[in-house]
Amino acid sequence: PIVKITKSTTRNSADLTRDGERTTASLILDSYLSSSTEILVDMGILNVNGNSLETTTLTINPMGTLLMPEGSEVVMFDNGTINCHGEIISTGTEINPNAFYAIGTDNFDFRIKNGGLLGAQWTSFSQFDTYYGLYFETGSEVDTETGLMNCSFYNGVSNGSLIAFNNTQDVQIVNAIFPDNTNGEIYNVRKMNDAGSVTLTESTGNFSGETHEYDPYNRIEWGTLEAPQNVTVEVIGNNIRLQWNSVTGATSYKVFSALTPDVEFTEDLSGVLNGTEWTTTLSDNRRFYRIVAVKNVAP
Repeated sequence: PIVKITKSTTRNSADLTRDGERTTASLILDSYLSSSTEILVDMGILNVNGNSLETTTLTINPMGTLLMPEGSEVVMFDNGTINCHGEIISTGTEINPNAFYAIGTDNFDFRIKNGGLLGAQWTSFSQFDTYYGLYFETGSEVDTETGLMNCSFYNGVSNGSLIAFNNTQDVQIVNAIFPDNTNGEIYNVRKMNDAGSVTLTESTGNFSGETHEYDPYNRIEWGTLEAPQNVTVEVIGNNIRLQWNSVTGATSYKVFSALTPDVEFTEDLSGVLNGTEWTTTLSDNRRFYRIVAVKNVAP
């Protein structure tokens, strides 16, 4: 392989203590990287850093991470393959989105393997080479911190699907876009096993909706839930508490936050959810909050 990173680190490439030894290992691209052979992230971080990563084969091993901040893209050629045993985190923005696609008329195989994680925001996935599209295999998961939000899926193979799940996770997909079906795909979303669930909220596009799903075990749910109303914020000692009215059809809620209202909101896992209220420790920094109602499929 042209790239092989062999030490582990955290997502922010900060110091990490591993087996008593402090290590820092990450490769941050200053420009595009193109390889006619495999790019392998064995251990550590490969940060695309808003550039283009081009290859025939991309492998992320269990201790490896591919980071894709806004403006990053992975471009495949020669009908290549992405195998993720570690984690891929793609955080595009509405103004500067990310992408996974193939050159010209090529296609590619994209698999999240057992133990692998994928999280993506404002990212497009297109030109798949297999029947399953973006495929979450047994034992894989969507990264709960990043989620799958504001992503588009299109240009699969004829008689195939655009995204498929064979895992046991309860997955939330928010604001997915399924444009016109131009390649003859049969399914937008495929849920292959009788475990876990897939809930899609606020999905759009002519190929969106349950008409185009494959769901033999009734594990996929499509819906548009109202935004929680009458949100209040209260400071109680060293804590801050958010409360809101219940939403019809919602089985739970998620709290997202950001330092300013004009940036991407991310799920805030610092607090405790109790019905229609959420409490966290008061911070010195001002934060903006957003509440999202969700509906899970029964296990």
